[in-house]
Amino acid sequence: MIAYKAFQKNLSCLGFQYKETEWNYTEKAACRKTGFHCAENPLDCLIYYSNPDLAQYCVVEVAGERQEEGDDSKIACTQLRIVRRLTLLELLIEGVAYMLQYPHRRPSKIIQIEKGSSIVVQLSRQKSKVFIMN
Repeated sequence: MIAYKAFQKNLSCLGFQYKETEWNYTEKAACRKTGFHCAENPLDCLIYYSNPDLAQYCVVEVAGERQEEGDDSKIACTQLRIVRRLTLLELLIEGVAYMLQYPHRRPSKIIQIEKGSSIVVQLSRQKSKVFIMN
């Protein structure tokens, strides 16, 4: 399964140093508790790492045991491989493509959504907002 993950610039997250292009392993997967965390929706990465100056966004491959969360598209897994790094612009483009591919998916309960006539993504150090405009 392909997903998206945000890291510190050095590809670490919560004290774990990920190896690029190799499989990373852990024993258990439970959302918000243990395992490697990533998201099906690229824009959900901005909830957890909203400052692009401090983050590295990546496409990842997920395997092994998986658990999914109800509040957003968060996934916990026991095996994760970094496929490629993304710039912020590439992450946003992937996010728009995800919204177009899955227009009826419920958005994250954590972000604020407003409706109007174009797409705007507002980034701040405290909160990310996605404005979906019709």
